[in-house]
Amino acid sequence: MGYFLSKDVVLKWIETPSVYHLKRDELYELDEESFLYLMNCSNKDCSNDETDFVDYCLDEGILTQTEVLRRKHPPLIKSPEPSLRYLELQVTERCNLRCRHCYIEKDILSELPLDLIRSVLREFEAMQGLRVMITGGEPL
Repeated sequence: MGYFLSKDVVLKWIETPSVYHLKRDELYELDEESFLYLMNCSNKDCSNDETDFVDYCLDEGILTQTEVLRRKHPPLIKSPEPSLRYLELQVTERCNLRCRHCYIEKDILSELPLDLIRSVLREFEAMQGLRVMITGGEPL
């Protein structure tokens, strides 16, 4: 039985080759040999190697022995340095509340256009970004 890259991880090439665990928000830096091995696991099942590295990846949930449906990912290119790992995107300033501590001016009701949001998210993904935090406004 072979090994497969877990559905909860994605390969990233930030300052160094890395694997990012989506659910735990953990980034593991890799050497080139380990990175190439995991890259191979993302395209097909890896050989049944019994190594400390494979055991560690199984324990951390990076590899699995269950075949995983392949997801489409952006091209794996090296990110600019320093990398942009997290993005906070304030999509709107509209809010029906009047909190004393709020820093947003009450007379300005601006929103980011949907096309701009999509463009920013595509660019962030291409830069090997890790996590997007969407904020802004009051949903009610």
